[in-house]
Amino acid sequence: RECLTLEAFVEPRSLGAVYSNLGAVLYESGELDAGESNETAAIEIYMFSGKPMNLSIAWCHVAMVQLQKDDLTRAWEACERSISFARQDDYRRGLAMGELIRAEIFARRGDGSEARAALESAFRQFSNLNIEEGLNYEFAGRVVRLIGNRDESIRYLEKGISISAEFPMALAGLHVELARSLATSDPVGAKHMAEKAEEIFRACEAPLRSCAAKMLAKSIA
Repeated sequence: RECLTLEAFVEPRSLGAVYSNLGAVLYESGELDAGESNETAAIEIYMFSGKPMNLSIAWCHVAMVQLQKDDLTRAWEACERSISFARQDDYRRGLAMGELIRAEIFARRGDGSEARAALESAFRQFSNLNIEEGLNYEFAGRVVRLIGNRDESIRYLEKGISISAEFPMALAGLHVELARSLATSDPVGAKHMAEKAEEIFRACEAPLRSCAAKMLAKSIA
């Protein structure tokens, strides 16, 4: 935000990056509308001053916002735009991330076979790039839970937690998903995971996410 006060002195592509990064911080903290607004501002700048990779990243963020808003139609549209721009720049990380988002959309729509195929494709691509991140395991855990495999979901999420100690926002998100996957089989463990997520989000100064985690903990019998 401080950078944006110097907007007149910042070259356009760098300004786009400021908007895009701010948007990501905001939506990851639970401020979905503000996050989307900043990503839209970044896209408007990148259309004239950015590269396809920049546009792929910004559209990926928009897709993530729409997933959190449960708007699968707009999430799919944003995801496909992100993938299209990633192809133009051979931005392989963007292509892999697009497959992860596709997997979740398929899973939410009840198409388990397509969800599984997209998830496996994403992990193959990330493996080829030597990328292993907690966020990928959060997606995987959520996708396989949605298609009915809670045990596999738990394994994915526990793996994500094991590599995310230095990334507290990702760590908290993984705890939230693990709470959801444990809710029916281990409500005590699930409540503990949700409470841990609340604690981490609060330490990260993400009150909306902290509140949501607290509500999740209370909802677990």
